[in-house]
Amino acid sequence: RDTLSSGIWLLVCTVFGNLVLLPIYFFLPGVNLVLFLLLNGYVLGRGYFDAVTLRRMDGRTARLVWRANRATFIVNGALAAFLLTVPGLNLVAPIVGLAATVHLLERRPGAA
Repeated sequence: RDTLSSGIWLLVCTVFGNLVLLPIYFFLPGVNLVLFLLLNGYVLGRGYFDAVTLRRMDGRTARLVWRANRATFIVNGALAAFLLTVPGLNLVAPIVGLAATVHLLERRPGAA
């Protein structure tokens, strides 16, 4: 159930967030890149986080870890979003993003 609700939430964020920002993507150069990386960094960071934590810990613990380290995982997602825009690197970006998420989770204080 957690996986399904997480997937639906990320789908809604991706579709509606990018639709809302679409006019800005076209008409505000510079700002569009920052907003693209923030929105898609959140979506990818949360998606990678969920993919790793929903198999390693219970939902309550995952929520607490997300709240405590949200910025780190969003930056990780933004880096993956950037890699997805580079031809050639876009093929390995999901692997790099997931591997980085595993390392970030294992390096946090109190990780088992």
